[in-house]
Amino acid sequence: MDERGDYTVDISELLDDDRIWRVIVNGYPYQTAATLGVDNSDDAYFVTKQAIYCVLINRNIDAVYRATNSSGTKVIAAIKKLTNIGKNGKQTPESANLKVSKSGTIKEEGDYYSQKYTVTSAVTISQFKVNAISKFPEGSFVANNSGTAQTSFNGGETFKVMIPKDKFTNDINGTISVSSKCKTYPIFFRKNTNFRNTELCCNLRPISEILVQ
Repeated sequence: MDERGDYTVDISELLDDDRIWRVIVNGYPYQTAATLGVDNSDDAYFVTKQAIYCVLINRNIDAVYRATNSSGTKVIAAIKKLTNIGKNGKQTPESANLKVSKSGTIKEEGDYYSQKYTVTSAVTISQFKVNAISKFPEGSFVANNSGTAQTSFNGGETFKVMIPKDKFTNDINGTISVSSKCKTYPIFFRKNTNFRNTELCCNLRPISEILVQ
């Protein structure tokens, strides 16, 4: 099915069914057609959609689907695999749980002392930004490992807080504010608010020549 035309949706709540969440994040478009073991993105979309149905209503895959060619056989195998992941997988949604930790000890760098920090998360971090530092001595700043002022970093990189030597004290209790882009895979419910204004075009040819009984 193709959709044409603009429409708006209301997002009201997060998906709270871990089974469906597992199907979605392990299906298309999070995973490619090749990863799912099918021939193209249309088949990958179809597999993901049908796996959701199979989990929701406990559909008997062998009784419902019949392939008429090799592509259809791949599609059915992918539906079975993805359905099994949804029903029996252990993967669950996780929050980022960002944590900033000291790395090593304070070092002298010219006119500054530097303290290295790492940013970790329960999920993969693609990028992070040090938004602000507070309660550090006047003149302190955020820098990369070369000591150059910088606030945006890629996941896995470390950063430093540079503290002027003439302002350094032994009782620094600073605060570091960090934000990041993390792979938390939030899935939301959505409700179409103007469905009548959307033109729907249905392709009646069975995808990959798979028949739904």
